[in-house]
Amino acid sequence: MDEIDKKILRKIQESFPVSPDPYLDLSMELHIDRDIIVKKILNLSEMGYIKRIVPRFGNKFYSNSIGALIGASVEEDSIESLAEILNRYGEITHIYMRDNEYNLWFTFVTVDENKLKRFKDEILTRREIKKYVILMSEMRYKLNVNFGVD
Repeated sequence: MDEIDKKILRKIQESFPVSPDPYLDLSMELHIDRDIIVKKILNLSEMGYIKRIVPRFGNKFYSNSIGALIGASVEEDSIESLAEILNRYGEITHIYMRDNEYNLWFTFVTVDENKLKRFKDEILTRREIKKYVILMSEMRYKLNVNFGVD
């Protein structure tokens, strides 16, 4: 990762422009050619630094959304393949590992209650998941988290 990559990552995790051409906006703000910005973001995506760029609106926009934190006890040799499957779900916003009984945690957000039920039936019943816990969101807090890029 070069300095331009780092500059772009810092900026897009701080605030991604909402406009007809956000890459042009980034280009003007960062003084980097628009085509380079697009290529760099695609490359960072392919390298796994960027999962996806999508808008996430809080409760004031989607007061009827359902959120859950799900912990799963997953066979160690299956964690990576299961994480790849989880990454295909647009409703999953974060996936992380922990060194305890529930070693894979992820968040699931949807406005359709049936999607959570279908997800539970399709994924949480897989043989590599020994057990799981679903912690439903009762109240939401938005934290501003930026990852160090140095």
